[in-house]
Amino acid sequence: MGISPKKVALGAVATAAVGYGGFRATLHVRRQCHAAPMIALAGCHVYSGLALAEALRLQGVESVFLGTRGVIGSQYRAIAAHGFNMHEVPYVELVRPLKRMANVWGALRFPFCVLSSACALVGAAPDVVVGIGGSMSVPACLAAIALGIPLLVYEPNAAAGAANASIHRLARQTLLAFPAAAAGLKFPERCTVIGPAVRPGVLTSAGVNKPDPGAGTTTGKVVTRCGGGCDAKSRAAAEKRRAQAREALGLKGRSGSGAGSGSERLLVVLGGSKGCCYLNQATHNALPQLANVSGLQVLWQTGIRQHVAYSGGQAATMSNVRCVPHISDVGSALAAADLVLSRAGAASVAELGAVGAPCLLVPSPAVDEERQTANAHVLVDAGLAELVPQLHVDEHGISGRLLPLLSPEGGKRLAAMKGKCCSSCKVGSSSSSSGSSSKTGGASTAAGSQAAAVPSGGGAGAAALVHFPTGWEALDTGCRAILGHVRR
Repeated sequence: MGISPKKVALGAVATAAVGYGGFRATLHVRRQCHAAPMIALAGCHVYSGLALAEALRLQGVESVFLGTRGVIGSQYRAIAAHGFNMHEVPYVELVRPLKRMANVWGALRFPFCVLSSACALVGAAPDVVVGIGGSMSVPACLAAIALGIPLLVYEPNAAAGAANASIHRLARQTLLAFPAAAAGLKFPERCTVIGPAVRPGVLTSAGVNKPDPGAGTTTGKVVTRCGGGCDAKSRAAAEKRRAQAREALGLKGRSGSGAGSGSERLLVVLGGSKGCCYLNQATHNALPQLANVSGLQVLWQTGIRQHVAYSGGQAATMSNVRCVPHISDVGSALAAADLVLSRAGAASVAELGAVGAPCLLVPSPAVDEERQTANAHVLVDAGLAELVPQLHVDEHGISGRLLPLLSPEGGKRLAAMKGKCCSSCKVGSSSSSSGSSSKTGGASTAAGSQAAAVPSGGGAGAAALVHFPTGWEALDTGCRAILGHVRR
């Protein structure tokens, strides 16, 4: 007598139901074993996730990461260095158009990836899962939905990525770094603008002060790092912080911010956590021209893999050029810099904007949908940056844009760029009175200071000011949003 297909199907369904029930029961039991809430962060934007995780830890909440070590590379070491654990889960990278034959194997592996992520989530037993972008986050986010775990999405870019745009439809709430990202999402009413998340350690070492307890209210005062463009007392404090930052980096002297001063200037070259081969080559090609700039020091982060190649070249013959594989104290480097040359990744733009460091940005054209270009325009519109297309660098090199800013005549431009962040030093400014529930492009703005990220009314003088969040507001608001979905 043959086996009935109907009985096989019923047996498979019953087995799946029992297994699913076991997963849910185990998740519930393990969750009750946690003394404090547990948050899981899944995705590729590790440093944005670390910023939220560290802020949550300051409030007594533990976090765990889900990712693939081979994809996030050196950022995996950053997770461990910050004292967090990571559960390694598989993922698949589908190429567009989705109907291509190359996606067949990925489609067959995808259910296994979701199942593996579900097992990891059951082991970690988080109260909330936060997707932080990239295709790596998709299996974990779908597993969270299947297990009934509240799902949130954090979009750190100014233009939403494809993965976050898809998962956003299923998430309970989407947290945005910038209001412009809401334009690419289907349900902007579910979006909350919290501002770019920056690691607390970076903010502290850069001298970005925490807001007063009353900050964000109609009467609170916000005290942040001054770029040196307001009153004399604030300028003196900013100069002192820059001197301390240069000393922490082992650099001599303090670069002056006044136009035409003969004091030394510091150029910091950042290529992201892994280093940027393109920026490294462009900087190497510009070294002969930079050597002729009087009083210039260069702090050049090459990345670990490319450090030997570039540190042993022409840079080794120049006493004012210091090549390092990695800058661990990013906050001090940004606080000490007179100009930063960088890509426009989500973490880089968040840190540059929060510290208020003048920068020259070369967005990567390799990133889908020109997300780095959108990120760069956030700082350009705020007056903190200048944008150089990579095509321009290919044709003319980078020195033609660096030298005018690093020359004595360029000191006025750098001083003006530094002064853009001083509007947030105005205590009792319009950013505090804008309320805590304004709307920006259909997305609710959670932090009062972030609501003033676009120029507000109130006279010609007010329209000229550009308010940029310090990063502490983003962290506090993000933590409140995440913990608001915890049900214990």
